[in-house]
Amino acid sequence: MTRTVLKFGGTSVASPAALQRVAEIVKNTRGHRIVVVSATAGTTDALIGAARAAEGGDAQTAQDTILRLSDEHRNLIADALGFESADVLKEIADLTERTTALLQSVAILRECTARTLDAIVSYGERISAPIVAAVLNHTGTKAEALSAEGLLITDDAFGHANPIVDETRARASKELDSRLGYGVVPVVTGFIGSTTDGVTTTLGRGGSDYSAAVLAAATKADDLR
Repeated sequence: MTRTVLKFGGTSVASPAALQRVAEIVKNTRGHRIVVVSATAGTTDALIGAARAAEGGDAQTAQDTILRLSDEHRNLIADALGFESADVLKEIADLTERTTALLQSVAILRECTARTLDAIVSYGERISAPIVAAVLNHTGTKAEALSAEGLLITDDAFGHANPIVDETRARASKELDSRLGYGVVPVVTGFIGSTTDGVTTTLGRGGSDYSAAVLAAATKADDLR
């Protein structure tokens, strides 16, 4: 059976109509499908801005930003599905709480290391993947959101990490093949990965495209779109 990696950028996951188009594309793609998603358009820049505000001691602006992003994503999933998904809302709440705590720490220390910034900006993809998976499930395609932290293993060059090919191939094949075998579409976070010790990393600007290419190679996909 053919295997296709489908990558969707920020504008492709930023509105209910766009999410419906994603669902149609996935449904109409034959064979095994692996979906890689970016954060919604503007989210990564907003998170970087929040981190810089916190680093400058402006904890209020940082908190306001993360709460605004949380509300936007809560509204997005509710509008896309026509109802509130308890599972996705819990995921958003948990991610928001963890990211808020990171920003508060940055504001206290007045320092945002590259490692901490990677953890903060990963919020965007971490929220996007469960939203896309929920829309796919709602429209009849079995899907599961997966963090690339367990799949795409990198060095510790935070902010512009480099994939470790052999480790990524082993992890990605194991985790993705098992789901594909059960007819499940994995919806994987683009842009982010982790070190062998499990510390969150990012691949830098354009990282979601890079993630898709790496995962396509690691899983021996027939096509990358």
